Amino acid sequence: MTPTSLLITGLELGGLALVPAFAVGLSACWRAHRTLLDERNFLKGIFQNLPGGLCYLDRDLVMRRVNPTFAASINRSMAELLDRSVAEIFPMVEHQLVPTLRQVLDTGKSIQTKAFPLSVLDGSDLGSAHWDITLHPIADAQGTIRGILVLTLDVSDRIRAGRYQLRTIEALKEADALKENVLNLLSHELRTPLSGIIGATELLEEGLVGPVTEEQSHFLGTVMRQAATLQYLVNDLIDMSRLQAGKLVILPRWICMVQLVEDLLFDMALGAEEASIRLINQVSPSMGAVWADEDRIRQILVNLIANALKFTSPGGTIEVWAQEEGDNVRLEVRDTGMGIASEDLDRLFMRFSQLDAGQEKGGLGLGLSICKALVEAHGGSIGVRSELGKGSTFFFMLPQPADGIMPDSA
Repeated sequence: MTPTSLLITGLELGGLALVPAFAVGLSACWRAHRTLLDERNFLKGIFQNLPGGLCYLDRDLVMRRVNPTFAASINRSMAELLDRSVAEIFPMVEHQLVPTLRQVLDTGKSIQTKAFPLSVLDGSDLGSAHWDITLHPIADAQGTIRGILVLTLDVSDRIRAGRYQLRTIEALKEADALKENVLNLLSHELRTPLSGIIGATELLEEGLVGPVTEEQSHFLGTVMRQAATLQYLVNDLIDMSRLQAGKLVILPRWICMVQLVEDLLFDMALGAEEASIRLINQVSPSMGAVWADEDRIRQILVNLIANALKFTSPGGTIEVWAQEEGDNVRLEVRDTGMGIASEDLDRLFMRFSQLDAGQEKGGLGLGLSICKALVEAHGGSIGVRSELGKGSTFFFMLPQPADGIMPDSA
C-alpha cells in the first residue's frame, strides 16, 4: 500500500485531526523501507560481484545461497547448485569436507584451509583445481548456529606456478650437479697431462736434452706461458670443485704480510712490465703478523692483481695496501684501470660470471668467486668500490683472534 492510499484510508476512518501525524509516520516508515531496500540491494550486489566464491549452507549442509563466482569455479550454474547438498556436489571429497563443516557447526569456530584439491558433482576430477577455503559459522540473535558461510578463492594458477617452479629448480639442480661433475672430471683429467707438458718443456728450455736455438727458446717460452695459463684455469676449476664439496681446508698461521706482498709482486713483475704497468707495495713495514692461510691469501691477491692487470691500460698503476682495523686486517688492491659500472658490481663475485669487457680478456669467470669463497672461509668479507673511467679497489677483511687461534682451526 502506497503512502497516498494509506492517507485516504486514514481520512475515511477517522478525521482530519489525525491525518498530519499519521502522514508523517507513514513517510518515516516509507523512508526506512527504502533505506532497507537500498541496503539489501547493495549487499546483494556485493554478494553477486565478489571475485571470490561465496556459498551459504544451512545446518543440513544444503546450499541455500551461492554467488556466480562460486558456481563458475566448479563449472556449474547457480540453478544447478541451489538446494543441493555438499555431498551431492563434492562426492569425491565428501569424507574430507563434511567432518570439517560439522566441526564448524558444533564448535562455532571458523576454519581456514589452504590449497584444497577439488573433485565435483559426478566424480569427475578437476585435476588442477585448488581452493583456499574459509568457513564462518552464522548465528542468529540468540547465538544459535544456523549455518555456514563458505568463502573460496581459486588458487589453481598459483599451485601450478609453484609446481612448475619446483620442477624448474630441480632441473637446474640436476644440470648444476652434472656440470660440476663434468668440470671436476675434466679438471683432474687435464692436470696430469698438463704437468707432463710443463715438465718436458722446462727440460727442453733448460737445454738438458740438447742445445736450444734462440728461435726454439722463443717458441718454448710461448708454450710455457700458455701452459701456465691453462694450469691456472685448471687449478681454478679444482679449487671451485673443492669449495662446492666443502673439502677445501684453511690452515692459518702467523704470516708476515709485508714479505708476502713483496714476494708476490716480484713474481708478477715481469707480466706487469710487459704491460707497462707499475706494481706498488703500500703495506707498511711496521705492520704486525697476520693470522691466515698464507697460500690462500697469496691466491686471493694473485687473482685480484691479475684481474687488475687485465683492465689497466699501459702507464697505469696497481697498489697493494693493508692496515689493521680493530680486530681485523684490511687488504686492498687498487688500480687505475677502466672501472666498473655500478649496475655490474653485484655480478662480479658470481661463479662463471664475466662482464662484457672480461669476456674479451679470456678466463672462466671463476677468479673473483674463488676469492670470495676463500675470504669467507677465513671468516672475513670481500667487496669492491669502482667507477667507470676511475679505476677499481677490491678489498677484503680478515678477522684476527686475540689468542692467535681461529675457530675453524681448533
